[in-house]
Amino acid sequence: MLLIDNILSQTAEVFARTPAELIGRSRKRSIVEARQAAMWAVRQRYPSLSLETIGTAVGGRHYSTVMHALSAVEQRAARRTEYRVQLQHVMERVASPS
Repeated sequence: MLLIDNILSQTAEVFARTPAELIGRSRKRSIVEARQAAMWAVRQRYPSLSLETIGTAVGGRHYSTVMHALSAVEQRAARRTEYRVQLQHVMERVASPS
């Protein structure tokens, strides 16, 4: 889905990763945190998309993985200012109309 691909690209850039890493299977913390941020950004930008649709677009993940990601991002952002700033940068980049 083109809209989600744009968010993946923008998130990857902010987190110094590649879109392929975000949809890949790696469980490396830095990649997982970026991937979860991408799922969160998609949900923020397009709240009507189902969790299943988001999961499918981000490497074929299960909807429950997306649910976990949304919760993890909120908790991480509450604890870490740097992560919260990165999320703001992602949202600023995707806020302009496509």
